[in-house]
Amino acid sequence: MASYSDDFNRANGPLGANWTVDVGTLTISSNRVLSGSGGGNAARYTGGALASANHFSQCTCAVDRAVNDYGGPIARQASSTLTFYMGYYADESLSTGYRLIRVVSGVDTLLDSDPSGTGLITMKLEVDGSTQELYVGGVLEASASDTQITSGLYAGIIGYNSESALDDWQSADLAIASVKEVDGLAIASVKEVDGLAIASVKSIMGLE
Repeated sequence: MASYSDDFNRANGPLGANWTVDVGTLTISSNRVLSGSGGGNAARYTGGALASANHFSQCTCAVDRAVNDYGGPIARQASSTLTFYMGYYADESLSTGYRLIRVVSGVDTLLDSDPSGTGLITMKLEVDGSTQELYVGGVLEASASDTQITSGLYAGIIGYNSESALDDWQSADLAIASVKEVDGLAIASVKEVDGLAIASVKSIMGLE
């Protein structure tokens, strides 16, 4: 199980050696990441790969500083090819709120959306098998069941147009215990969410 994070608290300039910008421009300014003007600006964390295609990507987003700005986390990206799932928050002037998007070779498809949202928020995109879920402040805002992207061990961030501000990024594998069979009974634990084990069956009928 792998986990990575970046608070971007360093000198203004490029994102640094642990990041690869695949399209557009993303730079550090005043200890957060600002996107360049025009179109999408996407970067993935390449300081290390995740262990599984089932993982989350999370960041804080502030995209109400100018009109027509978007920003959010990227998950399940395999390489520089722009294929991944992303969640983004559109600034309130557009009245589009939160969106869950599939991107394949740079072509995006809307999977789900919610019209609410404003100001500085924390977005978490979780991909688990064919399930994609977008949480905002711990609340599920958009979800989908999509099978188009099944692999990819990298996560990152995306910003649209000028002055999308992103910060406090993190990503980690979703922890799922192995399943074993005892006298025909499956014993397994439920995945870990935000470091909290939801459930764990340790014994059935006195068997450890």
